[in-house]
Amino acid sequence: MPDRQTVPERTAARVLWVGAEPPDAAPRLEVVVERDIGRACALASEDGWDAVVVEGAQPETVKTVLGEARGGEHNTLRIAASTYEDLPALVREVDEGVIERVLAWPVEGAQLARVIFGEDPSESVVGRRALNAPAELSPGAVDERLRQVVTRIVDIPTAVIRPIPADEQVPTVQLVVPVTEALLELQRDLPRLLGWPLKADGSAVGRAYRKHPVRKILGELSEAQTVYCLGRDNFAYVACFPWQGGSKVTLVIGYQDPTSGRVASLHEHAVAQAIEFPLPTRHRQSPLLFYDPDYDWVITKNYAGPDRRRKRTSFLNRYAFRGRRKALIPNEFRSAGAFVDSAPRWAWSGAAIFMLLFAVDTAMTARYVGSGSVAELNPVMRWGLQQGLVVFLTFKTLLAAAVVVILLRWHLWQPGRWIFAACLAIYLAIDINWILLQFSGTAG
Repeated sequence: MPDRQTVPERTAARVLWVGAEPPDAAPRLEVVVERDIGRACALASEDGWDAVVVEGAQPETVKTVLGEARGGEHNTLRIAASTYEDLPALVREVDEGVIERVLAWPVEGAQLARVIFGEDPSESVVGRRALNAPAELSPGAVDERLRQVVTRIVDIPTAVIRPIPADEQVPTVQLVVPVTEALLELQRDLPRLLGWPLKADGSAVGRAYRKHPVRKILGELSEAQTVYCLGRDNFAYVACFPWQGGSKVTLVIGYQDPTSGRVASLHEHAVAQAIEFPLPTRHRQSPLLFYDPDYDWVITKNYAGPDRRRKRTSFLNRYAFRGRRKALIPNEFRSAGAFVDSAPRWAWSGAAIFMLLFAVDTAMTARYVGSGSVAELNPVMRWGLQQGLVVFLTFKTLLAAAVVVILLRWHLWQPGRWIFAACLAIYLAIDINWILLQFSGTAG
């Protein structure tokens, strides 16, 4: 997000709202509503706007209007007002840099003023209630406490709410938060909201955690990780996982029984309470595929969202015939067990060259070895020729298919490329030998 000067406190901000549902009135905001896209583009290109906000249901409209606001010398804050469900479409279809902020829809006047002025003009956009943490909590009290924590987290504008994948067997609410003063303040306040941690930051895993059922869910923890538990029957937990380098923290909230629907309800609460939705900032670096660690999204030209396959692609699967993935996520290890859906153009070109070399060798072998003019050195192929042309061609075709499969399925694995290169070199040498024999008359 680029640095910009906020509007001075004594002035009002002029806002162009493009859409049918502008926010309610707020102090120091002068909102001009325009529903016609053509007139909105003309207005957005003019000077004098402190912010241009476009309702984000139609990404093409957002791209067009904010693209006009982006041009020129004026320093206009470019905002999209979007639901959480429409966020992937904005990431996928709007060029990076066109949108500077994404406000959670529906937008309130105080919410918009907070972003423009860099402050909260009202006493609080999100109400906060101090809660003491009793020793025992009912399921309803646990859910209320977690909603309070989630509200505090999403009140931080740069907090990311990860979507829950549809096929997730153990769903959790995951929030990624940069380490800022707001997060540190929240972490200092967590013992008051959640009670003392079952496993504290900076301490080794103690007996209380080792004997608690949450260990079966989270496994072994490092010293930097923290876990809170609420309730005894069907408990809930909050785990803080710092990233390597310490720039961000992932907060994972879940329940002992993940099928109860409480996770989905808490996730809906997080989305409803969010002030804005941060956009991935590096998704255009790779033309084929980009992995955004904040949202845990795979972003391609035609898709933005959770990885449709939480596990590596198997050797043979339905995506191998109709899938479009052509690259691995950058942090995936390239091994013999890593596959993509479709091989790149260079691999298909290599396979075509190999099949051409294979066809030349097969035709020469059938003609000259079959007639007895040249002896077959390969004992397997010699036996195949003795059994007839059909058996010989079957053996040769299976060999060629194996080589092509090695290239098309193992082209990401360096030893797989070496094997194919070796096969290509062998058949090239064999075909050159046939050509030399042909010209010398030896084969005839």
